[in-house]
Amino acid sequence: MNGLIKELENSLIYKMSLGSKELYHSNVWDWIMSLDKDKFVKLLLPNDDNIVEVTRITREEEHRDLSIWVKLKDNSEKCIVIENKLKSIPTVDQLIGYSKKLDKNYYKGFLTGLKKPIIVGDDNKVHTKYGNWDFITYNDFSNLIEKFVTSIESNKLSDQNKSLILEYINNNRCVEEIVNKNIKPCVLEPVENKSLDNLGIQDLINKIIGSDFVSYVEKRFKDDEIQLDHYGNWPGFHNKSYTLDFVISNKKDFDEKRAKHLLSIGIQIEGNQYRRFVETDCFSSKDELFEKLADSNYGFFDSNYEKNNGISFPNDVVVEKRQSSMIKKYDKYGEKFVYQYSNLDTDGLDYKTIYLRIKNDLLLSEKIFKDIIDKYNIY
Repeated sequence: MNGLIKELENSLIYKMSLGSKELYHSNVWDWIMSLDKDKFVKLLLPNDDNIVEVTRITREEEHRDLSIWVKLKDNSEKCIVIENKLKSIPTVDQLIGYSKKLDKNYYKGFLTGLKKPIIVGDDNKVHTKYGNWDFITYNDFSNLIEKFVTSIESNKLSDQNKSLILEYINNNRCVEEIVNKNIKPCVLEPVENKSLDNLGIQDLINKIIGSDFVSYVEKRFKDDEIQLDHYGNWPGFHNKSYTLDFVISNKKDFDEKRAKHLLSIGIQIEGNQYRRFVETDCFSSKDELFEKLADSNYGFFDSNYEKNNGISFPNDVVVEKRQSSMIKKYDKYGEKFVYQYSNLDTDGLDYKTIYLRIKNDLLLSEKIFKDIIDKYNIY
């Protein structure tokens, strides 16, 4: 891997791309395709004889990364969508949204990424009721581009530009290999590596890991037929690692002034911390908020926590006591956000174990949410 890192360190093209800019890569693809749009689509869909010509290629049309508009033999115009997911993981709903919005104009969808998303099947397709999407790794897409540019006539592509494109392709291959070597399958563990951090790849890897886990949780919810009122997931990035919220919340109602008080309760994973948290202005102080959620009626926080004595989350489905690095009984952001946390690796970092905890804790959160809604005049 050190050889791959050194190669990127010496690459001007990589420094331009910063390794993680989706817009940069999509713009480069747009430029490359425009050299000979029809030839590129023939390579992309080699067995499709229904396409007469490519009429145009657009960027960020209706939020689609690349839209390739083609004319068919029946004179209709259809759209081939390329969705470039460099540092995040797509959802099935997102892909459905693109297909649905295009409606009769949708022709074909391609999804690209450094890591194969959980939503992609063994056949390398995402199956939706509005059409299937083919998954193409960055490496396979690089192979396609390489085949394309080496076939372009010299009057359309100078030797200098061809050399730049080939260097760009090689960089993408290096990045994909580095990323996949540093991601453990179905293990939620942030990467810490100075060399990768200097290249900007550490952040890229950790964003992919966090997004992949959120995708896994959402898929498991659907498979287990878990339906929660007011549920949402809010993936983010902070302090060089992912911050993943799985929460029951009326934030939208509160922001739109349909609720008198804000109430959010659920799970937050930041790096190696697994947090139970509550955010609300229903109570007069953070101490009252903690005490209410720690009492036997709600059983959400550990009221007996002491430093170096471990934490016992009520209703924990995996273990009775966990290690925690908290100094005080609880931590907070401001006066409305209170949380307790355990060290995430107490009983393993595999997706299945963490999902089991999240599912149980969100079912508990939903019960508490409904009770507080009823008792504290929130609506």
